[in-house]
Amino acid sequence: MRRMIILAVIALVIVLAIIVGIIVLGGGDADKGTAEQHLNQGQKLADEGRYDDAIVELGKAIELNPNLAESYSARGSAYTYKGQFDLAIDDYTKVIELDPNNAVAYSKRGSAYTYKGQYDEAIADYTKAIELDPNVELDPNMAIAYSNRGSAYYVNKQYDLAIDDYTKVIELDPNKAAAYNNRGLAYKNMEKYDLAIADYTKAIKLDPNMVAAYNNRGSAYTYKGQYNLAIVDYTKLIELDPNNAVAYYNRGSAYDINEQDDLAIDDYNKVVELSEDPDLVDKANTQIEKLNK
Repeated sequence: MRRMIILAVIALVIVLAIIVGIIVLGGGDADKGTAEQHLNQGQKLADEGRYDDAIVELGKAIELNPNLAESYSARGSAYTYKGQFDLAIDDYTKVIELDPNNAVAYSKRGSAYTYKGQYDEAIADYTKAIELDPNVELDPNMAIAYSNRGSAYYVNKQYDLAIDDYTKVIELDPNKAAAYNNRGLAYKNMEKYDLAIADYTKAIKLDPNMVAAYNNRGSAYTYKGQYNLAIVDYTKLIELDPNNAVAYYNRGSAYDINEQDDLAIDDYNKVVELSEDPDLVDKANTQIEKLNK
């Protein structure tokens, strides 16, 4: 009888041990599932613009599973939206440590470097992103990488390289008006005004409400001495954006050069009325005084 009781106790202990083992082993899977739940919740909060709450949720996901690259990537994006670029860079760097072939992580880190004004680092990251993506022709994220690298080259005054990247963006997405506008800016800075005007014109054709393209084309016409065409573009810009003080100043300058003094004074007065930029207001007042002499 005693032997039977002892065997029964041993059997119960074995069963309990097996149950405990299942619970312990299952705990790992539960933690992983919980990490993914926090990740999903964090992404949802970020989509709603609740970035602080998203960062908290994603931090919980990382605590539960420090090797889940998606959590670092999502938190990096939330930090970027909050303007906390150093923290974003740290998170994207962690993604790259966990997944060294993650082209999107390099592209996103490049964007964070761009926001910080670290253009050489940004260019290096965009270049790596482009090198890593084997389906670059099919991946819209890579059009963004080319565009962003082009902008970094532009700020670095490497206009030839900027043009190459904007041209690639246009090859990937021929209907991207911003790429034509940006390439036009690079051409203008190289004093290739006809090419710049052609690009601005294409941008306007694709997006007739792009105020920047009208302004930039007006500026290119001004550099070419085609002041009447510049006035037409600035006038269209003002129709689209009636409170744009810079447009009034630029049109006033074109009228001024054309010796249409009354129209120039009207535009300069409008600058004084609209602008919150004291330097621009001073310039307008100076021109008004000159024309009134």
